Amino acid sequence: MKLAVALVFLLSVGPLLACRCGERPSVTQATEACDLIFVGRVTKMVLEERPAGELNGRQVFREVVVCEFTGLEVFKGPDIEAKHVSVETAPAVPACGFPFEIGNEYLVYAKLGARGFTTDICTRTRARYKAPPGQENVDIAKLKFDDAMITEVPAIQKELRKK
Repeated sequence: MKLAVALVFLLSVGPLLACRCGERPSVTQATEACDLIFVGRVTKMVLEERPAGELNGRQVFREVVVCEFTGLEVFKGPDIEAKHVSVETAPAVPACGFPFEIGNEYLVYAKLGARGFTTDICTRTRARYKAPPGQENVDIAKLKFDDAMITEVPAIQKELRKK
C-alpha cells in the first residue's frame, strides 16, 4: 500500500520535478561558477547507479551517465595538461542531463562534486562539432564548426586572464 501511495505521489508531482534552468549564465558567470572548462570529444558513455539516500529504510539509487572525453583543450581546471576526463550528467534532459553523443566534440562547463565532475543543460555546455551519422571517428578537421564557438572560446580565455 505504501508503495502504491508513493508511486501515485511521484506520478502526480513528476511534472513539477522537471528540470528548470532559469536564465542561461553569461560567459563571465559560467567561468566563475565552474571548476573545469574544456573542449573534448566523447569517446565512451556508461550508465551507472549512484547512492541517492534512503527511503523507508531502503537504499535508493539514481542513474547517471558517465562520459569520457579525450583530445582535451583545457581552459580552466585542476590539471590543465589532462589528456582525458570523465564527467557525469543525468540520463535524460527532463532531469537536466546533457544529451552527449559518442564521437561529437563539446565545449563543457563542469563543476566538481563529491564524486567528480558534473554538468547539465543549465550550464553553457554545447556541441562544438557534430559528427555525421556513422562517421563518429572522422578527423575533427573535417567536421562542421559551430560558429558560436568562434566567439565563446576567446571570451573564456579573456575572463581567465582577468584573474
